[in-house]
Amino acid sequence: MDSLPEYDFLIVGSGIFGSVFAFEAGRAGKKCLVVEKRGRIGGSLYCENIRGIEVHRFGIHVFRTDDRELWEYMNRFGEFFPSGLDSRGKKYEGVPLHGYTRILGEMLENADVFLNTDYEQIRRKARKMAGRVVYTGRLDTFYRECYGRLLYERARFETRTLYREYYQTRVQENPAGSECQIIEHKRLTGTQSPLTVITVRSRGKGGEEEELVRPLETKENRELFEKYRLLAEHENHICFGGRMYHWGFYSIEEAVRDARLLAKRLL
Repeated sequence: MDSLPEYDFLIVGSGIFGSVFAFEAGRAGKKCLVVEKRGRIGGSLYCENIRGIEVHRFGIHVFRTDDRELWEYMNRFGEFFPSGLDSRGKKYEGVPLHGYTRILGEMLENADVFLNTDYEQIRRKARKMAGRVVYTGRLDTFYRECYGRLLYERARFETRTLYREYYQTRVQENPAGSECQIIEHKRLTGTQSPLTVITVRSRGKGGEEEELVRPLETKENRELFEKYRLLAEHENHICFGGRMYHWGFYSIEEAVRDARLLAKRLL
C-alpha cells in the first residue's frame, strides 16, 4: 500500500502569493513545503538591508488597497508606512518599514523552505511528496513550452552603494534622455546615513539574471498565454496562482486576496 504524502501542500515559489497561501494553510494545521529556485525568498518583492538602508532590489512595490481588513491583515506581519508615491486612488497605501523579505519570512515561519530548488528537479516526486501542488511560476515552463515560449518584458536592476549623503532629490527619477529609472532607497524611509544606495532599472536584453515584468502585449503572445491558461484550468492535482498566472499588471492586493481565496477553497 502506498504511504501518505509527507506534506499537504507543495508550494512552488516564495513570492507573496505562495507565502500567503503557506501561512493560511499552516494556521489551518496543514504541512507545507515551499521550493524556491533562487537562493533567497521573496520573488520580485525581495528586500535587503545594506548598511542600515532597506533596499528594494527589484523596484519599489507599493501595497495599495481600499479594503481595511486586507490592510490590517498585511500589517500583522510588519508595520507599513506611507510611501509618498502615487496612491492611485486607494484609501490605504504603503511599504513595509523593514522590507518585504521580513514580512514573507514571517508568513513562511511554519513551512519547510528549500532554496536553490527548481521544481523540475522534484517534479516526478511531487505527487508522493504532497497531496496538492500550488504553482506560481511561468505557465510555459510548467508545460515545457509545448505550444511555444511566452515572451516577457524584462528589466535589469543594478544596485550601487555610493559614499555621498544623497544622489537625487526624489525617491524615483527618470534622467532626461534615458530609459532608466533610478531609485534612491533612503529617501523612501528617511534613513539618516552618510552614504546612500541607489538601484538603476533599465530595459532587459534577454539575460537570465533579468527580472520578468509582464507578458509582452502582442496578439500572438496573448493567444499563446490563453492556451496555457486553458491547460492549467483543467489540472486536478495542481493549482496555479500569482502574477505569472495573470495577464498584464497584477498587484500585491490581488495576490494577497487571491491566495487567501484559494486557501479558503482548498482547506
